[in-house]
Amino acid sequence: MKRRRLIALAVICTICAVGVVLLPKLLAPDKTPFGPGPGAREPDIVVFESNAGNYITSCAYSGPFDDAVKIGQLQPAVVDKPATTATVWRAYVGDGASGNMMDLKDVLPFKEGQYFAFDFYIGVDQPRRCTLLIHGFGRMIVYIDDGKMLADQQTDEYGWAKFEAPGDFSDMPRRVSVILECKYTHCALKVGLLQGDKGAIPSTSTVLWPAGGKPTDLDLAGRAISVSAAQDGIVDAKEDAFIEVALGGGLPKGFDFSDMTVTADWGAGAQVENSFTRDEAVAGARFYIAAPATEATRLYAKVKIALNGNLAGTRSLQYYIPENYGRVITEVEKNAAGLDPKAKLPEVTLKLAQLRILAATKVFDLDKILRLEALLVSAGAMIGALKENRDPFKGMTGEIERAYISPADGSPQPYKVYLPEDFYITPRPRPLAVFLHGYVIEFTIAQWGEQMEEYVAGWHKTGAVVLQPFGRSNTDFQTIGEEDVIRTVDLVLAEYGCDPRKVYLEGVSMGGMGVWTIGAHYPDKFAAIVPMAGRTDYYYWHSIAADEYPNFKNLLVRSWNPMNLLPNYRYQNIIIGHGKSDRTV
Repeated sequence: MKRRRLIALAVICTICAVGVVLLPKLLAPDKTPFGPGPGAREPDIVVFESNAGNYITSCAYSGPFDDAVKIGQLQPAVVDKPATTATVWRAYVGDGASGNMMDLKDVLPFKEGQYFAFDFYIGVDQPRRCTLLIHGFGRMIVYIDDGKMLADQQTDEYGWAKFEAPGDFSDMPRRVSVILECKYTHCALKVGLLQGDKGAIPSTSTVLWPAGGKPTDLDLAGRAISVSAAQDGIVDAKEDAFIEVALGGGLPKGFDFSDMTVTADWGAGAQVENSFTRDEAVAGARFYIAAPATEATRLYAKVKIALNGNLAGTRSLQYYIPENYGRVITEVEKNAAGLDPKAKLPEVTLKLAQLRILAATKVFDLDKILRLEALLVSAGAMIGALKENRDPFKGMTGEIERAYISPADGSPQPYKVYLPEDFYITPRPRPLAVFLHGYVIEFTIAQWGEQMEEYVAGWHKTGAVVLQPFGRSNTDFQTIGEEDVIRTVDLVLAEYGCDPRKVYLEGVSMGGMGVWTIGAHYPDKFAAIVPMAGRTDYYYWHSIAADEYPNFKNLLVRSWNPMNLLPNYRYQNIIIGHGKSDRTV
């Protein structure tokens, strides 16, 4: 027994002795230099210089993520290798299109509220104490050397979050990681180093690459040059198209060029060339290119970029010629004229009217061009189906634009139906959610409707069908606008077999006022109404007393004024949504 005690005591003493030696080492801060160690720079990383404004514009990024991930959840940034089981790190090499920022909007699609991780190393040629400045367009979480420095920074009135932190920076870069929320149409960072009154100082950033996969400096320099079709590539057929060339992003460290040549090739021997100096490229040069005469609605150009006589990259550019759409629309109208009058759906009449409205536009932007393109495709597909005696809407789910011919004036009036993916898989009477849009002065039958992805997705989880009436644009959903709502509700109930006992009316702003009015006029038609930010009293909103109006006008106002229709809400289910800071309604 005594021997066992002696053995146990010896073991404990040994453990304590080892602990005395090892514990200080285990608890001591890690002295390992930040960034890759000696000999690891090639070929695993590429070092970029800051751009002309001394901002870094290259990094590794990963995402999108639905939530704000922690940097510790992601593997180290090695481009084209997994960051998690579902995503990979990719390289962002800044170009002139993004100026001083790293902005993913030109790189890939994303939705507001998603998150991306940005990972880069930042340093300067001579060791010095600087202030790291990061502006993020959206909420952000910042890590330096894997330690959290800032969490969930709120944005200012313009959408920017700001982070500043002093630190020692040197040619051995420090790792900076940012988790950034997508905001509106951007996912953008602006990163630089400041030193006292000297302002921004030149810095370097690094993008990591898999071993053996590093591109050449010439290829990376080509990526840093933006070549884009000016004015969204929308040109007059009688004028030359032109492109814009800019060097906004940083070049690989040690790489430079004195001259750049840009060649645009239209095919069939039509080729135009122009040269720039480095300074002209930094300033954002403009390059006119003679486009060949064509009756097509689109032109394509293959663009080559050469630096110091060596090919550095290629681009493909696309140009639209709006005035040539008239000929294409005429062909569509001829095809539609050949349809059997009995088979010609109201939707065909609507498509032709929409095409003519857009083609008559004096000033085109990319949204109108893309809408024209989409209408031409849908009109062609619809006419083709009808010629083959097929229902063009059979089996369709998601967003579908339908139409009816108004008995009031014979015009085609649109409405949008959103069907769940399982609509035809599991047929049953479904609830119907009706959404009334707000006031938008530009709405026409050719371009209208709210963006409702999340709203529709929420209703589809319940199995419901969603209807968005046009309401004759901006009629306050009164008189003929109200008639449009009721008519489209009846059409959808009949066409898609929805449950008439489960029809719900919702709307915002002008649509919210429409909900109040229509819900009072047809209390038996809706199971519940949800007015949001809707006006409830005409007299109060206009700051006018009823006795200031003649009797005939008061009769008209009161027949549509929610405050005068209160008894009709007595047995209705109502949820009211309104912001307490609303100064408009």
